[in-house]
Amino acid sequence: MSTEPGLWALDVVCLRHCTRYTVLMTRPPRRIIEEVIFDDLGPLSARELLAMSRDGWESLRAGITDHRHGKTGLVARCIACHGKVYITTAQGRPLFSHYQGSDPRCPWYTGRNMHPNDARAAQYLGKQESETHRRMCELIAELCALDERCEGVAVDEYLPPTENATGRYPDVLASWRDFGQFAVEYQMSHTFQTEVSQRCIHYEREGIPLLWVLSSFDPARVPQPVSDVVHRHRGNAFVLDRAAIAWSAPTEVVHELG
Repeated sequence: MSTEPGLWALDVVCLRHCTRYTVLMTRPPRRIIEEVIFDDLGPLSARELLAMSRDGWESLRAGITDHRHGKTGLVARCIACHGKVYITTAQGRPLFSHYQGSDPRCPWYTGRNMHPNDARAAQYLGKQESETHRRMCELIAELCALDERCEGVAVDEYLPPTENATGRYPDVLASWRDFGQFAVEYQMSHTFQTEVSQRCIHYEREGIPLLWVLSSFDPARVPQPVSDVVHRHRGNAFVLDRAAIAWSAPTEVVHELG
């Protein structure tokens, strides 16, 4: 049937009542990649992906992203166009998606993806970091400095590489007596899976432990970017909220609610 400009018609068949009707939508139905093949694991359908446990598909998601950034991991390809794909989420459910620059002629083409730098800048109104994020990093450094075990702490200072081609600017870099250096990345908003993977790989190569700290955590509602971080910490969530701050300052010991 014909529709007005800007409307799409979706034919729906009701098997129970043997009727067919048309639904008008304000956006076209979203294509999905129905099946992929992993270089080492074989084929996996979208239906099988949905049936997997969260820990199972998050392990695949992390492995794909890690490989994308130079670490041994997983490669998944769309069986229709053989282009590389990754696992994203929609309403908390996993689905396959093409990487930016994939072949638009693929029948399961999912459209252009926003580059992480552009998406991050959009979050912070054109900036790469919010003022609140900066202040929380400074607060973490101040709390670390109160602890007698702290031998040095820096905020957003360049850390030269020893094993990587380039260095990084950790949110907080602390040196602890009898432990050595460790980096802290503070997650206040959505941190993209690509960034999580890049930072984890970088610090692992440098031999520097990385601690992701969250601003809050609600077990009843866990956004996918938060779940990605928790997965990297083997199911642990480290939170620095008002309660942890109030507990840390008087005792001069950094406490994170895990």
